[in-house]
Amino acid sequence: MQPALGDCVAQLVRDGHTRITVAPLFLAQGGHLKRDLPRLLKDLSARHAAVKITALSPIGEVTELLNAISEWLVSSTPR
Repeated sequence: MQPALGDCVAQLVRDGHTRITVAPLFLAQGGHLKRDLPRLLKDLSARHAAVKITALSPIGEVTELLNAISEWLVSSTPR
């Protein structure tokens, strides 16, 4: 997706941010979450050593979202 995460982080650093939290909008634990994101975050942390970069749990693991999806499915299913 555009803009790329690296570009976003670079802009935030230029704007003076010293703490950045990444919110992964992935529903399932695929290759991006298992391999790509950790590698990218490690590289970004090394490139911007003075900035604390962390990641939240993937949105697909957030109980409130899973409950909302479940409620939507139940209320949308014809009876």
